[in-house]
Amino acid sequence: SSDLPEENVRMGSAVLRIGAWLIPPATAATLAAPALVLVFFGPAYAAAAPLLSILLWAGIARMAITVSAAMLAGAGRSSWTLWAVGPAVLVALVGYLTLIPRAGALGAAWSTAVASALGVVLSLWLLGHRLNMTISRVTLVWVSGATALAVLLATMWPPLGGWAFGYIGLTCLLTVLAALVNGDLRWSLFRVTRVPSSPAPNPIECTMT
Repeated sequence: SSDLPEENVRMGSAVLRIGAWLIPPATAATLAAPALVLVFFGPAYAAAAPLLSILLWAGIARMAITVSAAMLAGAGRSSWTLWAVGPAVLVALVGYLTLIPRAGALGAAWSTAVASALGVVLSLWLLGHRLNMTISRVTLVWVSGATALAVLLATMWPPLGGWAFGYIGLTCLLTVLAALVNGDLRWSLFRVTRVPSSPAPNPIECTMT
């Protein structure tokens, strides 16, 4: 069990829930990656679309690890970050040595993504099982539904050309609306407890002491 104040645990869980809502937009960006590469870089770089998709998830995972490390540090458990980052670094190193000679840049991207995902899993385990900061099952159900809707939209109307930007924007809008209806976004915006600031010292008392 955690020895942190209940309010800290609740706010930490709220941060994790908001982070989970990045999954639907990231899924949309992954599905639209081929069109995005064509728009920004042209047909000559079409082969880079798989790299963009993989590195997108790796980047989100790295961000999640950074946020988790900040949460652990705020809870006075900064040394625990090593338990999440250390194994991930080892997995990345093994992946680079094994996959880069065989698959080149794609192997490096997969190694980075897998190592980052491991870091996220270990970070969430530390936050959940040690500090009781978790993502609720209700949020996971809502996020899964929004992600499935993003996949369905891409299946019905493939994100090609300019529609790729509209598709990503629509997915982001639907994600925000779902988070509002679910209550996660509303909770984080309107139920943040303000910590009263310490009163400023009296200058007269300072000069007399």
